[in-house]
Amino acid sequence: MRISTVVIITFFTVTFLTSTIASHYLATQLGESLNLEAENHLITAVSSRSRHIESYIESNIKILSLITSRTALRENIANFNEHENEEDRERILKIITDAKYPLENIREITILNLEGKVITSTNSNLMKNSYSNKQFFNLGRIRNDFYIILDEANEPRIVVSGPLKKDNALIGVAFASIDLTELHQITQDSTGLGK
Repeated sequence: MRISTVVIITFFTVTFLTSTIASHYLATQLGESLNLEAENHLITAVSSRSRHIESYIESNIKILSLITSRTALRENIANFNEHENEEDRERILKIITDAKYPLENIREITILNLEGKVITSTNSNLMKNSYSNKQFFNLGRIRNDFYIILDEANEPRIVVSGPLKKDNALIGVAFASIDLTELHQITQDSTGLGK
């Protein structure tokens, strides 16, 4: 074999091996870079979705706070607790019904006495219920918060609850059951996920 042939074969072998190693290295680096970019994108999308859910829950807690801050509501509840007058119950129901009317995501608003029994509700099916053993009642005596519960049909729902106070004295607990449609839309939104 001639020297020029050996040199050419050696040159092509070295070139082929070098380009193969370089191509493998670049493909590996590109794959890692793409994986890192995809991971960062997903983390950003999940973080954004998480903030959206938190904002949704906080806005519903704020809505309940605004409803329970109504002076007429608190005065009628205090009067009802003292006299158990049906006129007070009707006035309470009118106030919470009027408050609920423009709020499409609120399924029902319920007012509980200090024992956890329903004073009134925008859902008449709840009128005979007692929630004294429910976490959202017991903690709702202390602070505004949200809870995920199973309703009577074993369906999950979100409840926001909080204390009702008059002159810094606890007079009851309010809770609102939230429609899950908007929350479902938030969790099912695939924006930013590549779908």
